[in-house]
Amino acid sequence: MALKFKDVSSFSQDSTDRTPRSFVAYVGGLCLVVTRHRDYPGQWLLRCDPFFERAVDDCPVEDAQRQVVTLLMDTLAAAIKLLG
Repeated sequence: MALKFKDVSSFSQDSTDRTPRSFVAYVGGLCLVVTRHRDYPGQWLLRCDPFFERAVDDCPVEDAQRQVVTLLMDTLAAAIKLLG
């Protein structure tokens, strides 16, 4: 089953650029977030609280979404390995 990301971008009333920039997907009780970095244009911010928050260089949104899923899988695999 492929994870579905939903556009949750919000814009100010006077904004003319309506390019989607924030996406979320839910898996179990976890929320995966992919959003344009507010302070560093040209970067995506990948987040899954409380596990990680990481900035990555500009790439197509689909690649950033795949990266956040991979980060979650790697983080969970490492935690499971520590549990033995």
